[in-house]
Amino acid sequence: MMASDLREAKQLDHLLRQFRFFIAYHYGMWAFVHQQLFATWQDQFGPLRYLEVAAGNGYISAGLQQAGNRVIATDAHTWLNENQTGHHPMLPVQSLGASAALLRYGHQVDAVVMAWSPDKDPNDMHFLRLLRREYPHLLFFVIGERFGATNSRLFWQSAQFVADRRLLPLNRDFKRFDAVNERIYLLA
Repeated sequence: MMASDLREAKQLDHLLRQFRFFIAYHYGMWAFVHQQLFATWQDQFGPLRYLEVAAGNGYISAGLQQAGNRVIATDAHTWLNENQTGHHPMLPVQSLGASAALLRYGHQVDAVVMAWSPDKDPNDMHFLRLLRREYPHLLFFVIGERFGATNSRLFWQSAQFVADRRLLPLNRDFKRFDAVNERIYLLA
């Protein structure tokens, strides 16, 4: 690759990341999710009762609900003054931090979803410890970029990944639109 090609690739990456920031800031949407993703999710994991923590506008919860699942969407709403996250919910989102939501609803659900948790917030590690200690039977889905734009470094270092073939078609339908290498993970 020539120096000019590398420079152009870096420029394109910068523009795509800025586009992602624009969408997140103005619409509170951190990735594009669509009906096919949730249809595949339903095909692979069947109907479950979900708790989404850090739900923001509830895009994941709304998709899971439309696919036929029962959902409880929660968010601490700490982003309300920074961008549009939480301003235009797709469904009711209760104002609760992740750990408080888990303690309140963990016994009522089969699975927990944490999507696009901030990379500089160590509360995700506290949440992971609480989940392992109090609710080890729950499925725990994390949507984000490993050692990148989401979740703390300590969280990813402590993550215990569950090898599950059902994640393959799920991640195939989870389309990326920029250089952020986000995936759907199942953790223990």
